[in-house]
Amino acid sequence: MNNRNENDHRSAAAVWEWLEQRKGVLIVGHERPDGDAYAAVLAAYVLFRAAGVDAQAYFSIDDYPYRYRPIFNRVKDQSGISLGGEPRLKQNYDGLVCLDASTWERVDLPREAAAPARENICNIDHHVDNSGYGKLNWINPGCGATAQMILKLAKFRQLPIASPAADLILTGMITDTGGLRFQNTDAELLRDVADLLDLGANYGNLIDCLFFNEPYNKLRLKSRLLEKARFEFGGRLLFATLDGSLLDEFSLAPSETEDCIEALRGVAGVEVVCLIQPDENSVRLSLRSRRQPYDVSAMARRLGGGGHPLAAGIKFRQADTKEVWRRFINVAQEWFETDE
Repeated sequence: MNNRNENDHRSAAAVWEWLEQRKGVLIVGHERPDGDAYAAVLAAYVLFRAAGVDAQAYFSIDDYPYRYRPIFNRVKDQSGISLGGEPRLKQNYDGLVCLDASTWERVDLPREAAAPARENICNIDHHVDNSGYGKLNWINPGCGATAQMILKLAKFRQLPIASPAADLILTGMITDTGGLRFQNTDAELLRDVADLLDLGANYGNLIDCLFFNEPYNKLRLKSRLLEKARFEFGGRLLFATLDGSLLDEFSLAPSETEDCIEALRGVAGVEVVCLIQPDENSVRLSLRSRRQPYDVSAMARRLGGGGHPLAAGIKFRQADTKEVWRRFINVAQEWFETDE
């Protein structure tokens, strides 16, 4: 057993020991969840309950984004899942499981609802810049997705993984690797994909739901973003703004825009893309890079954000869009000029 597997083995053992000491746990992801956050939370919910843990799950969104609904609605026991607004939860939990959330500030949960378990957090994540805010922390940047870490937990406990749970885990792994296309797709992840297929995951159906099942208005929105996009630094940086007026025009909720930035990343010659998303109280910058020398997580950390080398973000609270752009472009200028 290599060092990476040994560390995973010890961490999985510690997580199960922590779970067994809890009378109940609440499982949450990060704000504005992506496919991995959704899938990791739901897979943990299903598998923890199968292991006898009194588990509940919460998302602040009112409904899952369109492309995920056929997958997530297959979870048979929805009784412990709360969507939208104030959590409709049984207050019998003394543990909080935070998945795929690199900082406490990013956790998708009203703070008053966290009160019963704020001092007893199990933090499981694959972001390299995770702040280690939990009482128990399992951080593995070597995993392509947090859902992959949930698979490790299930394998350690030798839990039976039925096809719905296999679909959930595989959804997180597929979405966080861009359909197994990004550079975080390694041999171990592909072996785990094969294991999930053996367990009954329906790869063809998942690919159809995730990549060939977009509402027409969302495709129109992506087209509009490309029309409005602008180049900087000789075409190496491409950016666009996605604001409320565009969402209204195409009748889309913010939760439906998770992957819109990928329409920008595919433009030939571009190294880094930036999607600017202002709302009433904040401005969010989403960053993507096409290759390793352009580490957008380093840029994000300069501005108070974080993420992965190829995918990162920053949220500016109570900020002006022009000021946010000025700060970003100053950091980007240093970066691109150094690269010349």
